Amino acid sequence: MKRTIVTLATLLAAAGIANAQTTSPSAPSATTPPSGGSSTTMPGTGGAAGAMSATAVKSKIEASGYSNVTGLKQDASGGWTAKASKGGQQVAVSVDSNGMVKEAQQ
Repeated sequence: MKRTIVTLATLLAAAGIANAQTTSPSAPSATTPPSGGSSTTMPGTGGAAGAMSATAVKSKIEASGYSNVTGLKQDASGGWTAKASKGGQQVAVSVDSNGMVKEAQQ
């Protein structure tokens, strides 16, 4: 009888521990950072290129029909410059502070 009670108590304790380990919170905590791949811009910039990350600027250049984007650099005015390929030729491109992608004049 004593052995049965000890076995039963052990099984109940193990079940309680297993349940405690599998329980997840129903809502994220206030310190959990937001998920997703969106880039963050500074307030008041309206998504200008100066507030965009290098990854976001590269994506914007590629979305404009360019490939093989290299040498991406930000200038003092908040614009970006890079080398990229379009139509089989390497060209210089720029993204101005308003986020407009342009082929640089040579």
